[in-house]
Order: sequence, then C-alpha cells, then structure tokens
Amino acid sequence: VYIQETARIMDISEQVLVSTLAQLVSKDVADADKKHKEERKAQAMQPVSDDMGEPQQAQARLNILDALERRIIEILLLYGGTEQDFEDVYIKYDEFGKEYEYTESKAYKVYERVYLNLQEDEIQFTNPVFKDLYKAITDHYLAHQELNVESFLNTLHPELQYVAADIFMQDEKYALHEWEEKKQIPVKEKAQSITSYTNEHIIDLRWLLLGRLIQDLKMQVSPEADNMEILMSVNDYNTLVNYLSRKISRLRSSFY
Repeated sequence: VYIQETARIMDISEQVLVSTLAQLVSKDVADADKKHKEERKAQAMQPVSDDMGEPQQAQARLNILDALERRIIEILLLYGGTEQDFEDVYIKYDEFGKEYEYTESKAYKVYERVYLNLQEDEIQFTNPVFKDLYKAITDHYLAHQELNVESFLNTLHPELQYVAADIFMQDEKYALHEWEEKKQIPVKEKAQSITSYTNEHIIDLRWLLLGRLIQDLKMQVSPEADNMEILMSVNDYNTLVNYLSRKISRLRSSFY
C-alpha cells in the first residue's frame, strides 16, 4: 500500500519504484556504499589543517559537508524547476567614493541560482556520489528545463539512483505525515520559503568550502617562495567569508 501511494504521489510507475527499491540492496549499491565509506574514512584520517586538533573535528567537518551537499541535492531534486525571486547584491560607489551594497530582485529557476552561485566560487562537491549526482541533475535541467522523476531516475547509475530515490521517498513520507505534525506544532513548509531555504544552504556550503580553500592556501605558503599572490587570495577569500557570515546571520533570523 505504501509503495502504491508513494508511486501515485511521485507520478511514476510501481515497477520503476519497486525496481529502485530492489537496487537498494543489490550488490552494486552495497559495493558503492562500502567504497564511499572507505573514501570518507581515508579522508577523515588526513589533517584538514595544522591547527585543527583532534581527528574528531575533521570527521565532524566532513559530516557537516555531507549533510549540506545532500541538502543542496534535495533542493535541486524537489524544487529545481520552480521559479523564485532571489536578491542579487552588487557593490557600488557613491559620488564620494564610499562603497555601498545595491540589491536587485530577479526571478531565477532554483537550479539556475544554485548553479550560478557554486560556479561563481568554482566550488565542487567533495562527496563523490553527490558530485556525480549534482552533475547529472544540472545536465538534466539544462537539457529539459524541468525534472521528470521517472525518466531521470532511469538515467542514473544504481548508487546515484539510490540517493535520489531516497530523497524523493523521504520527502513524500514528510508530506504524508505532515498533517499530524501540524496538530502538534506549527510547521513552516519548505515549499513556502524556497528562496530563503535555498539561499541559506547555498551560503552555508560556500562558507564551509571557502574555509577549506583558505586552509589549503595557507598550507602552500613557503618561507623560500614569494607568497604575495597566495596571501592576497587568502585575504580576498577571508573578506568573502566574513560577508557570507553576515548573510547567514540575517537569513537565519528571518527564516526561523
């Protein structure tokens, strides 16, 4: 009954859904999952920076990255084809040469907004599964402008199909039980705040990955070399990180 209801809500055939579920326990998926865990385990053993301290801190950062990258994938799968109003912020100067921020509202498809923001900082996903799934989703939207669940799932490799199908099913489970939650606690639906929800997670991801990039650049500094270019890059990235930190604070205060 659950499969029938989920298939109906997701507008896909029961055969496709059953096939996807079967692949969750297939050898290919198990092997891919094992490989991914081994990759993450190996990464966690390597220091992120000289002053990070305990290995648990590096692992915690990886866990946060995984959660953020999965959330971006979720946003693209569930809302990527919807059009929303986003604010673009530009730096301008007044007649006295004083810097100020100019804000302009513009309509974007959610997938366009995510793509442009991540491309701006040349950010790439660190989790290999999410990285491949992000490319598959982006390519699909660029080709079709919208996402048909059944046809999209059929184009994916088993391990990517597993993640995408799980996101869809978790969202449908949330929708099916949402009325119960509303009886207890007022719920602010994600679909009603897509712009803020998207902005918050894009900025969180950019902020965290820029921090990693800054640490990587610092590790390239050498006493025997001219480090001016590296130090200038670090300064520029630090300025951007501080700006993103302010935006995170404003977004969270308005979203919650």
